[in-house]
Amino acid sequence: MSDPSYLKCEHLDKRYGRRRVLKDVSLEASSLEVVGLLGPNGAGKTTAFKSILGIVIPNSGSIFLDDENITHLPIHERSRRGIAYLPQETSIFRGLTVVENLTMVMRLTGQEDNCYERASEILDEFGILSLKDQVASLISGGEKRRLEFARTMTLSPSFILL
Repeated sequence: MSDPSYLKCEHLDKRYGRRRVLKDVSLEASSLEVVGLLGPNGAGKTTAFKSILGIVIPNSGSIFLDDENITHLPIHERSRRGIAYLPQETSIFRGLTVVENLTMVMRLTGQEDNCYERASEILDEFGILSLKDQVASLISGGEKRRLEFARTMTLSPSFILL
């Protein structure tokens, strides 16, 4: 097993006009940790996540992945470096089968070799292999969430933001 990665945010600030959404937010997490970001609605949790992902650019502060400053990298570069996002809303490809939800992502990211076999292994790990040929829109809510996690794992991320 390789050394753990770390993700660090230092002094993030974000304003939308005159409204300050993030004020001096700093956090650090290792790839071997589970870290929770808690707070009431409107506290800035989603903005902090979107800043880490590259969807929102902070007005000030820095974001590091290991020793690399990724503050100004676009979202796809952050994804390539191992940061994945699983939104609260369902994000499956409804018209595809369960296994196609994984193999499509694998093909788009250059993982074409043995992608069907690898997808089947991942589905098995999440207890939904028996659903692989089912159209994704027809599976239960809990099964959809497991499918989303399985699809995220095809990217072998170091960090998953939920």
